[in-house]
Amino acid sequence: MLDGRLDLDAEDISTLAALALVDATGSVNAEILLNAADSEQRAEIIATASDIRAEGITIGSAGIEATATDIFGVPGLEGTVSATEASAFGVEVDRAEATATLAGETTDFSANALLKNGTAASVSGALVPEDGGFELRIDTFDLSQAGIGLELVQPAVFEVRGEEISFDAVALNLGEGRLRASGKIGRAFDVSLDVEEVPLSLANTVRPDLGLGGTVSGNAQVTGMRTQPQITFEMQGRQISAALLENAGVSSVAVDAAGRTVGGNLQVDASARSPQGLSVTADGRIPTTADGELSLDVLATAPLALAERFVADRGMRLTGTASFDGSITGTLAEPDINGAVTTSGVRLFDPTTGVRLSGANLSATIADRTIRISSASATVAAGGRIGVTGSIGIRPEAGFPVDLRVELSEARYVDRELVAATLSGTLTLTGQLRRDPLLAGRVVIDRAEVIVPSHIAGRAATVEVIHRNPPPAVRRTLQKARAAEGSPVPRARPSVVQLDVAVEAPESIFVRGRGVDARLGGSVRLTGSAASIEPVGAFNLVRGRLEVLGRRIVFDEGRVTLVGDLDPFIYFVASTEGGDVAVFINVQGRLSDVNISFSSEPRLPEDEVLARLLFGRGLAELSPAQIGRLALAAAELAGGAETPLLASLQKRHRTGQS
Repeated sequence: MLDGRLDLDAEDISTLAALALVDATGSVNAEILLNAADSEQRAEIIATASDIRAEGITIGSAGIEATATDIFGVPGLEGTVSATEASAFGVEVDRAEATATLAGETTDFSANALLKNGTAASVSGALVPEDGGFELRIDTFDLSQAGIGLELVQPAVFEVRGEEISFDAVALNLGEGRLRASGKIGRAFDVSLDVEEVPLSLANTVRPDLGLGGTVSGNAQVTGMRTQPQITFEMQGRQISAALLENAGVSSVAVDAAGRTVGGNLQVDASARSPQGLSVTADGRIPTTADGELSLDVLATAPLALAERFVADRGMRLTGTASFDGSITGTLAEPDINGAVTTSGVRLFDPTTGVRLSGANLSATIADRTIRISSASATVAAGGRIGVTGSIGIRPEAGFPVDLRVELSEARYVDRELVAATLSGTLTLTGQLRRDPLLAGRVVIDRAEVIVPSHIAGRAATVEVIHRNPPPAVRRTLQKARAAEGSPVPRARPSVVQLDVAVEAPESIFVRGRGVDARLGGSVRLTGSAASIEPVGAFNLVRGRLEVLGRRIVFDEGRVTLVGDLDPFIYFVASTEGGDVAVFINVQGRLSDVNISFSSEPRLPEDEVLARLLFGRGLAELSPAQIGRLALAAAELAGGAETPLLASLQKRHRTGQS
């Protein structure tokens, strides 16, 4: 028993909290009176708090004014408690209040709360001493949002005698479903629980971010001593949906499970399936203690299309299935996964690079927290094959160590009809997936066709679209998109693949189009990262020419340079005589936007240079028909783009005709 007075006036409780090894801030003012009378501990408290922040809990403001009797026996309470702007582990409360009144030995209480999302909750009842213990009676209990929620069917009585709590016929209406419970809890258990078509969406009234849906039915019985309870259960879940499942591409799952305790383990037989083709079965035992041994046989099949959302920004398409046949052993704290992974019917299309793979097959094993790929191969739609072997460690603390070997066998790559290449060689990916792994090796270009486009495509203008009165499903999607826009910036730099790849082309690169016909060869070393490629070297001209209106001009020099993406930079220079001037032709730019220009010594306008190159005379000496031919040649060289040279020749042609 305690007698005394405690006064607390703390503008900042962080120091006091630190003494209790708790991280907390805020201000608290309290007066607490303790006294013992007639072998009862009594207490009076008046306290206020504001701006409390402590380990997942926040309180804007709170107050309590209460008197308690027989704290260590059958407590009686009288007073009020209130709080505003509070949250606890994702549940946000706008305001809450509770009152208690003491009439004789009976404490009547009531409480209500309004959550930020509009959900209202209330409870009322009484606490009554009885036969050396007490009786807790819950008269009403309601939780609702927009007419959907749960309510107590009839008053529920809990009798407490020492360590034993007994209750009978506790019944709740949960939306369209119902829950019933009865039994006792103490040194021994004897509890029975039945649920019937309980909608999981009820949880959304408290945590909207869960996004739960579907129903659950089943029953459970718990008997035996508290030190080793015996559990038997059956459960069926239908059309279960959740935000986490949706993020993984699964619309809903159906679950069936049954189990019973055997020794210190729970023997279970469970299965889950989804409309998307996900199927999981599990049979075995799960330990009921953290250090118990786990032994569960698992068979799972999943469509690879579920992974598309992780590469949605590329528009990548995946088909086929992946299967796992194995077991989970170890403990709940440190599970050990062992088994075999296989795939079938795999096809992949990446529109960003134009890569299509088919007939992909994977055979791998999982053991010792490592995935070992014994064989993985795929046929490239344009021709050739790709094979992969090696291992990936399932060890987050080690950064997911990786050691993979990729074999390219005459694999043909085609990109937007501009580049077509046949590649062979060996690449390795080593290091840690979380910490900039290294892609290294040697690739040989057996043959590459680089096409200078005959027409330069214009860029489409961005159109601002406002969707008025969108359907509910579209509105929810838009809300999620807007929420994602405000996502916090990652604190850690993402892992980026580093490069050290030698690319060799023994005179096997051909550049053609818009009058260009050239052959190149050489070697390039790709360094830097996959996000910013830094090439060392270039593919240099072996021989080549430019043909304009039947005139062939041999290039003096030329090269193709690989830059940070799959749109290489080309550069060719040629010189020749054009009548009484020296003419220089320059072909340069990104492959998708090549520019062909003409200059001379002495310096002349570009249209004059082209006239001397093709006809050996100045523009003033050409007929309208010849000027028209020059305009056609300039249009072909420009690839459909408007250039000063083309505009000048078209103007002269119209003037000459008039």
